[in-house]
Amino acid sequence: MLGPMRIGINANYFQKPSTGIGVVTIEFMRALAIAPEGRMHEWIWYYEGEVPAGKWPENWRFKKVSTWWSRDDVPHRYLWERFSVRRAALRDRCDVFFSLYQSATVFPESVRHVMLVHDLVPKRFPEYLKNARQRFHYHSILAGIQNANRLLTPSRATKLDLQDLLGIPRAK
Repeated sequence: MLGPMRIGINANYFQKPSTGIGVVTIEFMRALAIAPEGRMHEWIWYYEGEVPAGKWPENWRFKKVSTWWSRDDVPHRYLWERFSVRRAALRDRCDVFFSLYQSATVFPESVRHVMLVHDLVPKRFPEYLKNARQRFHYHSILAGIQNANRLLTPSRATKLDLQDLLGIPRAK
């Protein structure tokens, strides 16, 4: 078994608890807080908003990461995922980085990247991508998915979509 690691988490959606990804993020945090693994490793939670209320383990650090683009829109999310959070995790020397949703974040080989892919709705239904900014960002998200070391899915349907629509090997 590996020794303690420094694990970075893209927890940016915990400030949006009414969204599906926000619920996943908060529930993941609650479950990890009581799991042995939650105390075994050093965890760095990267976010933009406010830290959710609660008593969190002492080996957890919450790190607010900002970008110069302050609006809550597609360009902001792209800049935060692709540059700001990546730079912070590299600076903090994370061994592993876990994205709790599909994102445009891409890491060098020195950081193992695990990504939770909820769905590929825009790939299956491109009409959801209404403008060039959305299409560009989604293209970047697909690059993030392709470059992640491991992918997790909440359903067999998403797993099959990764294989069928993106050609992701089953072992990944």
